[in-house]
Amino acid sequence: MKTLDTGRNAFLALMVGIGIGIGLNHLGVRVAAAAPEVPKVLTAQQFLIVDEKGVKRLEMGAEPGGASSIVIYDSDGKRRVGIGAEKKGAGVNLFSPDGKTLRLAAHLKPDGVAGVTAYDGEGKPKGGFAVNMAGSEGTP
Repeated sequence: MKTLDTGRNAFLALMVGIGIGIGLNHLGVRVAAAAPEVPKVLTAQQFLIVDEKGVKRLEMGAEPGGASSIVIYDSDGKRRVGIGAEKKGAGVNLFSPDGKTLRLAAHLKPDGVAGVTAYDGEGKPKGGFAVNMAGSEGTP
């Protein structure tokens, strides 16, 4: 009799365990497996980040001539911000909602001149300022 009770208890424990497992699975609870090792360094020439709809949202890359850039896109996939650096200087560009027309640019040239230029709705420069390393004003 004792063997029968032990066997029945083991069977009941197994069934309860299966029931709990099915219930937790139904509720979306998963037993976590060991997390894969995360690399400390990720090396690539270009990264492209898209949203849940597959729309391009951010792009980072190294250009063949040595420049590097980051481009940020809006939720429609239109370019809105560009950041770049190369031997000739570095800059940040802001684009209109159409993603094509440059509206504001800030730059730093190799000679130390820092400047900002504002553009009209057609992308034509309309004003700005620049300052050299000594603090004198210059042309953007």
